[in-house]
Amino acid sequence: MLTKELSRSITFFSALFLGALLWGNIVVLYVALVPLLFTIMGLMINTPSSIIVERKEMGYTVWKDEIITMRVEVSIRGGLGLVTVADRLPPYFELIEGNNFHVFWKGIRDVSASFSYKVRCTKRGLHTFDGLQWRSRHLLGLQEPIVGEEEDPPEVLVKTKIMNIRRIRGIRGIASSPFPIVDIARMGVSTTDFREIREYMPGDPIRNINWKATARYNAGYTVKPLVNEYEAEGKKAVWIFLDGSSEMEIGSTIENVFEYAVEVAEGVAYYFLEKNYRVGMYIYNKEGNQLLYPDTGMRQFYKISRELNKIETTSRKEDLKDAVEKCRGYLLSYNPLCVVIPEFSEERKESLRKGIKSIIKLIGRRRKKPPIMLVNIPPYYLSSGDGQYREKALKLIKMRERPLVKTFESMGISILRWNPRKESFATALLRGVKR
Repeated sequence: MLTKELSRSITFFSALFLGALLWGNIVVLYVALVPLLFTIMGLMINTPSSIIVERKEMGYTVWKDEIITMRVEVSIRGGLGLVTVADRLPPYFELIEGNNFHVFWKGIRDVSASFSYKVRCTKRGLHTFDGLQWRSRHLLGLQEPIVGEEEDPPEVLVKTKIMNIRRIRGIRGIASSPFPIVDIARMGVSTTDFREIREYMPGDPIRNINWKATARYNAGYTVKPLVNEYEAEGKKAVWIFLDGSSEMEIGSTIENVFEYAVEVAEGVAYYFLEKNYRVGMYIYNKEGNQLLYPDTGMRQFYKISRELNKIETTSRKEDLKDAVEKCRGYLLSYNPLCVVIPEFSEERKESLRKGIKSIIKLIGRRRKKPPIMLVNIPPYYLSSGDGQYREKALKLIKMRERPLVKTFESMGISILRWNPRKESFATALLRGVKR
């Protein structure tokens, strides 16, 4: 296939040659030989074809927001011309320093070069690079470019950072959690102190079934087993409600509210599990199995972390009230601290208010202050730009949000506001714990 430059050269030669024949002008004939000789000499020069582009070894598991250095080595032999090398990044990687596109001139000598650049991983999950791609161009553009690409692009697993628990541990005079250390959980290690007889729930030990009471209570063909419930000892439980709707992705592919919401959920889970609390989680507005049963220990943290690292937002609509109803049995059994990470907006105000009221009815009716923490990550904190106009705009947005905040504060719940650009979540959680 002819290139544009070769077609133009042949066309120019043909026009001059035919013109010289028609006019009988020997000078024009000699001039016509110039593009012909130019084309013949150009075709004798080969396009650089022996090209080796290799990626240096890199870590295949990194932390979210970690800056990693990418290194590429290039070897070019034979031919003359330009060679471009591009390392195509996944959409959620931000270029911080350097350039992932380079141009090399291949002259008479062979070329051995390398380049590096730095990127920031902004979204958790498994990301596949589009791969290295190179394009070799002929010196005069008389031959088709030679294109090559990486055969096996690498995959990078990006994990959410584990919260620095040492910054919160061991501060005298400050409660280390919203619960006093001597709080007793509704469920935990069973004691011998009898509490009540209730209906059997999935997960109850068979040995706790009271067969005599079951026989006396049940009549007919429908049998509802009754179990003995004993007082439990141990620390309280924590339940996380995370909104997984697409409306949470306010921002850009590089930085958005949902990514920070996932970081909050994982940070809360790690904080309380490290202190031997029982932690469960429900992700509403998410397809599939979104409920994680409450449990303790680092095994539970890895289970929650694995679920959060692979979660993607959906367009499914599920109110917080519906999510609370699905978790009703667990909330009544464990009476936990509920950490709600919702879409905090005026449009979802009524839906969120009904969901909070449902939680209060289940676990906060006898308390002056319900054990509920609402985490707010204002989207305007992630806005770009500088100057006095941006600051004034932020103040106006905060004033507009104030009635929404007062609505939930009047219900007695705690609101934790977090600005990811100014502080870590560990610092924000510490501030909430102090309060």
